[in-house]
Amino acid sequence: MNTQDALAARLQAMDELDQYDYFIDAALAASCPDIRRPEYQIRGCVSGLWVRAQLNGGRIEACADSDSLLIRGIAALICRIYTGMTTEEARCTPITFLDGLDLAGELDNTRRSGLRHMIQVIQSIA
Repeated sequence: MNTQDALAARLQAMDELDQYDYFIDAALAASCPDIRRPEYQIRGCVSGLWVRAQLNGGRIEACADSDSLLIRGIAALICRIYTGMTTEEARCTPITFLDGLDLAGELDNTRRSGLRHMIQVIQSIA
């Protein structure tokens, strides 16, 4: 089972409040210093969202930050999924662990759009 499948299984076994707690714990554990700069900002998200993705030895290293703890936690988990992948692996890996999650409407279309843009940034590094 890969990282994303394990994550999806874990989230599906939780109720909505436990999912929130899980994302907030991920947000608090995430550290991405000095990322809140214009060149890393993702447009189209209600919350401020920043991502830095780079190659190191042919493998992706990604980190993210957000004004919202929920989005920061989700972004940190997305970065965890992609970190260590080659660019080809990343391009072939859609993010699906959020499918079916509503989180009481907090994960609305605007926030999902910002997260999609973040994923595109990570997948497009060369």
